[in-house]
Amino acid sequence: MRAVRQGQVQTTAGRLIYLEFWGGFVQYLAEAKLPIRQRKPQPQHWYDVAIGKSGVHVSLTVRLRDEDIGTELYIGTTEAKRIFLELQRDRTVIEGDLGAHADWLELPEGKASRIVVRNRIPIADRERWPEAFEWFGRMAQKFREVFAPRVRRLLEAADGSAERNGD
Repeated sequence: MRAVRQGQVQTTAGRLIYLEFWGGFVQYLAEAKLPIRQRKPQPQHWYDVAIGKSGVHVSLTVRLRDEDIGTELYIGTTEAKRIFLELQRDRTVIEGDLGAHADWLELPEGKASRIVVRNRIPIADRERWPEAFEWFGRMAQKFREVFAPRVRRLLEAADGSAERNGD
């Protein structure tokens, strides 16, 4: 029973850190006047940013255990695998545009795929939060710039193909 309680305390402590961290991030967005929608902070390890297409978004993530943060393109549409593979064909160009190496996670067993850039900034170190906020703001904008037009073209091409095939 004690182990269960300790796990619950750890989870609660982590959730409180997430809530405070994302609260600080929302404040940073307001002060920096970045064109990222401010959402109510939640006690979770992610903060989603829309790119204008249903089922595809940028997700800002924090990992307490791994002591890093990440920005990822989450592709969760019915076309996820096709979109991922099409994007992966341009991997070198995309990574050049992002200015960073990305982890390309097709996740063949799952519905979604992800493209992730990570940074070793532990959010348990509150003094590094301003650095994390700035990195998230910059990377969220960069991910939208790099991926939104590509994803839009890939989805429109699929819609056009379906129309030509009588679907």
